[in-house]
Amino acid sequence: MKIQTSEKRLIFFLVPLLVAFQVAAFVSMRYANRSIAMDTLDNELGSGAQVFQFALAQRTQYLSQATDLVAKDFGFREAVTNTHQPTVESALKNQMLRMGANLVVLSDLRGEVLARSASERSLVPADFGVLRSDVLAAKVGEGDVRRSRLLPLQVDAQHSVLYQWIQATVRTPMPTARLILAFEIDDAAAVQLKQMTNLDFVFMSRIADGSWRVHASSLDPQVQATTRTQIEQAPEGFWTLRAQDENFRMLTLNLGGAADPSSVVALVGKSFRPVIGPFSQLERLTGTFVLLSALLSVFAVYRVTHRIVAPLETVVFQDGLTKLANRRLFELNLHTAAQNLKTLGRGYCVMVMDLNKFKAVNDTLGHAAGDQVLQVAAKRIHHSIRNSDTVARLGGDEFALLLITDDRQRAGEIAAQIVESVRRPIGLANGTRVDVGVSIGIAMAPHDSRVNETLLHLADEAMYAAKQGGTGFAFARDEATQPEGAPVSEPAV
Repeated sequence: MKIQTSEKRLIFFLVPLLVAFQVAAFVSMRYANRSIAMDTLDNELGSGAQVFQFALAQRTQYLSQATDLVAKDFGFREAVTNTHQPTVESALKNQMLRMGANLVVLSDLRGEVLARSASERSLVPADFGVLRSDVLAAKVGEGDVRRSRLLPLQVDAQHSVLYQWIQATVRTPMPTARLILAFEIDDAAAVQLKQMTNLDFVFMSRIADGSWRVHASSLDPQVQATTRTQIEQAPEGFWTLRAQDENFRMLTLNLGGAADPSSVVALVGKSFRPVIGPFSQLERLTGTFVLLSALLSVFAVYRVTHRIVAPLETVVFQDGLTKLANRRLFELNLHTAAQNLKTLGRGYCVMVMDLNKFKAVNDTLGHAAGDQVLQVAAKRIHHSIRNSDTVARLGGDEFALLLITDDRQRAGEIAAQIVESVRRPIGLANGTRVDVGVSIGIAMAPHDSRVNETLLHLADEAMYAAKQGGTGFAFARDEATQPEGAPVSEPAV
């Protein structure tokens, strides 16, 4: 029987420790990479949001100045003061086309719609033919429209369009009317912003039931379709949009008017892929290095322990003369067998043996001859047992054997085999042949005892009984006069 050696225990301790350290370093690096990538994305989104807001302010200022110029144009003022409706609408349409607007409205100072016109590029059917004037009047009369905000226009139950509203006052020379131009925020506008900032944009407004409606987006239509629920439930600040193939870092910007700051929002986003890509490539390389390093660590630990620990262990647990286990290793294995008996119910057998006529060989032929006899006897005993059993030299010509079996008959057969093997003549280096024998005492656990000290004592007594009787081997007895196989009483502890 072999115990788990110090070499193996050291390997089983160091290898998992080194591998765990390398894996922990890899996980820490991966976490740090993700944190750096997230910070990088957040910084890019913050910078992109500032660029967008600056561009929006510049666009608003430019459109406001252009609208003021239109309102001050003499020909336009003459046209809008004309009471002929087709003339007014024609003038509005001409200015709308010049400005690149999608909707133009002329109202009086009280907000009543005097005339309107919509571009053919508008998403609204029939050029707003279904839009009632009172609805349009209510929209252009809102204070946020007057402050050039981004606000949606609910055309009908199915259509809502997001516009940037620009207003100017028409004076002749006193204020007589208001000119409102609306510029649609559509997918083309979102794509244009993406080209400027290298960021994706999504524009949404809150509808009557409290949910969000997407008006414009630069995201891939397939990505937008699979993440629509996430987009429509966008939280404030930074958040992550999880698509099927890639994720996006998003930033929610409030663009609504003062009455409802969250009525219109812009989502600024950037894919993780271009930022995480270099880190992922580094992580794959590092992962390969960690794997190779772990394999190298296993090999290095094995080589070091095999070269340093194994020789030390040999000195500690092996008999130098016979190369058998020594008393220390035998006692460790005997303790393990006792533990297995308690936990697994697995019995075992202890044999104590002593060479016959060894003292005469040692005294007559010398210690060198005695050592040769011990070495040959040790080999013969070792060849009679299994690898799972332990044979040890306790000292001098005394040997011990631990068999993992509680079969009394099997133990007797092995003992008889050892007796016959050792009994054969032994040839020495000087050509002399000597005859020695062996006497074996056998104790069975748990039949004879569950205490190792008691088992060794009983086996030792049985060995002396076998030596005196010349029987080769004997099983443990309570007293020498008892018949073989009688029960053995435990000594008081």
